[in-house]
Amino acid sequence: MKPGFIYLDNASTSYPKPPGIISAAASYLSEFFASPGRGSYEHGRLSAGLMDETKALVAKLLHVKELKHIHFCHNATHGLNLLIQGLLKEGDHVVTTCMEHNSVLRPLKKLATEKGIQTQIVGLTQEGRLDLEEYKKALQTGPRLVIINHASNVTGVLNPLKEMTALAHEASALVLVDASQTAGLVDINISELGIDFLVATGHKSLRGPSGTGVIVAQRNEPIEPLVVGGTGGNSFSLWHPQNVRDVFEAGTCNSLGIR
Repeated sequence: MKPGFIYLDNASTSYPKPPGIISAAASYLSEFFASPGRGSYEHGRLSAGLMDETKALVAKLLHVKELKHIHFCHNATHGLNLLIQGLLKEGDHVVTTCMEHNSVLRPLKKLATEKGIQTQIVGLTQEGRLDLEEYKKALQTGPRLVIINHASNVTGVLNPLKEMTALAHEASALVLVDASQTAGLVDINISELGIDFLVATGHKSLRGPSGTGVIVAQRNEPIEPLVVGGTGGNSFSLWHPQNVRDVFEAGTCNSLGIR
């Protein structure tokens, strides 16, 4: 880094990374290195144990009651696509906001063409905050899914998650929160807020490496896999396993980054 250099792009990715990130990566490559969940030998078990340790830390940070609800993904874009394309069916209706990242809006546009998904986008007040009255009216259309950006990466405005989630549940809608900008920066109590699904990336306020992300899935909803194959269990079957972990974590995870 050049002397006098000032970095102001932390909403894109955080810098500098803590020294512990470098030492953890070095120790993983030299001491663990095996793919978690791919074998019963010692280093395979050790790697799997490290993944569970990280999930326990995520559970503590986000107040998730059970580790089975936590799954790793490659980044928030990956996690959002897994949920949006996996949850929505032909003709479903979605309510979201104009504050969303294109990681939300582009999958919805894709599904509008492929499955006839209808999306209603809630606008802002003159003060630049989400228009809650417009949001309440949008919920009257009977959406299956509500997608909420916890904080805009453009304005930094925080949306009122507790109120919006409660209103969505009154309308019998599922709630998906994009916490890419806030996880690790703002206290998020998933259990208290009643959020059904949450996605966060590891390389922003959590200050981890790129290529890491997390999905919290508190609702046991059927989800169509976005990626199939690459699981450690039931390898002889040509059909992808339907257990939740394999649906979300197909393929070898970024163990180095997660460590």
